[in-house]
Amino acid sequence: MNDFDFIPVEYASVGAIGEPGKRIFMIQGKMQDELVGVLVEKQQIELLANQSIEFLDSLNLEFKEDTLATPRDFEQAGVVRPIKPEFRASAMGLIFDPQTKLVTLELRENSFDEELGFDNEESIDDNRVVRFTMTRAQLRAMAVRGVESVNAGREPCPLCQGPMDVTGHICPRLN
Repeated sequence: MNDFDFIPVEYASVGAIGEPGKRIFMIQGKMQDELVGVLVEKQQIELLANQSIEFLDSLNLEFKEDTLATPRDFEQAGVVRPIKPEFRASAMGLIFDPQTKLVTLELRENSFDEELGFDNEESIDDNRVVRFTMTRAQLRAMAVRGVESVNAGREPCPLCQGPMDVTGHICPRLN
């Protein structure tokens, strides 16, 4: 099993590499001299960003945030360098530690058993996991950058809301 535990990260970032319509999305974390990236889907970034903000807002009711995100947090949260990713995440989760007041983003690769149609017990041990432990300010900055990254793609068609290519769009609603 290949686990990466970055406790704490120097920075965690989210973003896309490539041209709209051909982008790959990645979450990265850096600790000391090690930079690790995990591939994710655009929808995962959107979901993570929205749920992170809701999660942080609800945490703030009981555990007040001591520090706010700084311009440096936002700058680093969007840094995505083209590196070879460790794997493609199929599951993500957020964990809050009330003692340290830190949040851990866990990215997990799940093995899929073609015959059974779900994870089998033996393959679970082979799953790779990356954990980025960060401040709430870092997670909030990463969530904002995630929203920006998702919104920086292709413009939606005003009729069908599907993405429009630079070369044009054949809208099914005009058929």
